[in-house]
Amino acid sequence: MSIIGIDVSEWQGKMDFAKAKAAGAEFVMMRTGYGSALPNQIDKRFAENQAGATAVGLKRGYYHYGYAYDAAKAKGEAQFALSIIGGKDKGAPLAYDMEDSSLTSHGKAALTAAAVAFLKEVAAAGYTPVLYSNLYWTSNFVDVSAIRQAVPGLKVWIAQYNSQCDYKGDYAMWQYTSQGNGAQYGASSQYIDLNYLYEDIFTQGGNSGGSTAPAHKYKVGDHVIFSTCYEHNHDPIEKHKKASDYPRNHGTITRIANGTPNPYLLDNGLCWVNDGDIRGYYTGEQSYTVRSGDTLSGIAAKYGVSLAKLVSANGIANPNLIYPGQKLTIPG
Repeated sequence: MSIIGIDVSEWQGKMDFAKAKAAGAEFVMMRTGYGSALPNQIDKRFAENQAGATAVGLKRGYYHYGYAYDAAKAKGEAQFALSIIGGKDKGAPLAYDMEDSSLTSHGKAALTAAAVAFLKEVAAAGYTPVLYSNLYWTSNFVDVSAIRQAVPGLKVWIAQYNSQCDYKGDYAMWQYTSQGNGAQYGASSQYIDLNYLYEDIFTQGGNSGGSTAPAHKYKVGDHVIFSTCYEHNHDPIEKHKKASDYPRNHGTITRIANGTPNPYLLDNGLCWVNDGDIRGYYTGEQSYTVRSGDTLSGIAAKYGVSLAKLVSANGIANPNLIYPGQKLTIPG
């Protein structure tokens, strides 16, 4: 799944959100303001943007441009952003925008602590915590893994203006251009930011238009066998990898990303899989009883193991000779 949305601030001028919706935008991320709690640091278009997006039924999220370089200041910025939103759209995403060059001298540890403080405050207030940043920042100035561990339910919104996103971690949204056609999407400015959404982070609270999380066949904690898997939860089928490319063909589901094509995360980062990749539950030693028409290569592919491993595990002298009823051990 990927849908298109926009993000806006006072720099887009007066917005025609009906036009944005007609152009195909399904959601909007609106800037609350920037920095600490000063009246002149509330986005000048925020109130009308919030009202306009609500009036046409766009899914609504928010972001706050950060200047904090320690936890106390970041917590204050979060409280400022939440006061601007005014309790509306509970459950909606609220992103901390970390990209300002004035912050880089404070170092990764301090900026990571600032991000954690802001996003914990967001989560405690009942909104979905989102980290917004670019490829350079996530590589050099914030520890996304540490933030994810400290802030359960964290989503990442990554900015990279490119034909593909090269961020290697898990992300829910990609800002892929800053040069969308402003007029087409109802902006007064020449350009507008455009984003792809891969995980429906707008389904919480009353901001989803009544949508609910989809039912899944498997649940967190299930230990499953897979034959193919993916690096990212939004990868298309042509990007699948064979289980034989990984150290094992099984793993425990540690997270489910609703609304994505590959919703199950295995072992906190081994890979992502979907129902079609899973071959059943892992119960220790796996076995298979050969049926008429089976081949060793076909059985190996089904369970995501290499032919050489399958042959070795069963002491098979001639890989071309198996017979119906023969019980094979499937190596893990």
